[in-house]
Amino acid sequence: MGVIRLADKHTKARLEAVCRKALTYSGVPSYKGIKNLFTTLKAEDLDEYQEKPKKRNPYGLTRGADYYGGNHNATE
Repeated sequence: MGVIRLADKHTKARLEAVCRKALTYSGVPSYKGIKNLFTTLKAEDLDEYQEKPKKRNPYGLTRGADYYGGNHNATE
């Protein structure tokens, strides 16, 4: 609950980045460790831990030619 309360003071993106960074130090980070990272790390230090936007297929679950084997399976 304490980590969730940190979201009230910081942005969600920064909280996620700090938690990712904390997981690189320990598999089970503590609240105190996460809170200390907020005070010691600058925004530039967290750039590599920011979540990258995912490429989304605007057509949902459409499968392409690679899935069906491309054109090499076509009969002539």
